[in-house]
Amino acid sequence: MPDVDLSVVTYRPEPSLLASLFASLAEARATLRLNLLVQDNSPEPDTAATIASMPQLEGDAFAKVDVQRSGANLGFGRGHNANAKRGTAPWLLVVNQDCIVEPGALERLVETAAKDDPRVAAWEMRQIPYEHPKAYDPATLDSPWVSGAATLFRREAPTRPSADSTTRSSCTARTSTSPGA
Repeated sequence: MPDVDLSVVTYRPEPSLLASLFASLAEARATLRLNLLVQDNSPEPDTAATIASMPQLEGDAFAKVDVQRSGANLGFGRGHNANAKRGTAPWLLVVNQDCIVEPGALERLVETAAKDDPRVAAWEMRQIPYEHPKAYDPATLDSPWVSGAATLFRREAPTRPSADSTTRSSCTARTSTSPGA
């Protein structure tokens, strides 16, 4: 069973959207060992504790749950870097707090990545209803960059991109269109 670290950075999260994200990620628990890493950047000191006590995090939905409070707004990148440092799985899924992963998408994504060329470092999930506007090859789905909204990274990938390094788009995640998310 492949191990996957799930990295979520929160900032004043909308509880029902975050609950939907956690529930959608947990659907993959039958075939993936899921480690949930949350870095809360909210200014309110009780937000991290509120997240940690969410019902979606109880039971066996996740092999590990680690919710940390930043104490300041670290931002998107530094928040995910803090989560990545706490994880050890060969795969790291970086996902926005307002995404909902489609049923079966995470399993397909990890399976696809495991079979892919080892030089490929990242696989971006397609976003619906609105995809980030960017160029990608319609046959191979190769793209020169990823949005970070829902992207799987291979930890053992080369640390320096080469001329033949690539990212791929695969599977789907829904991004909320609600105001303030």
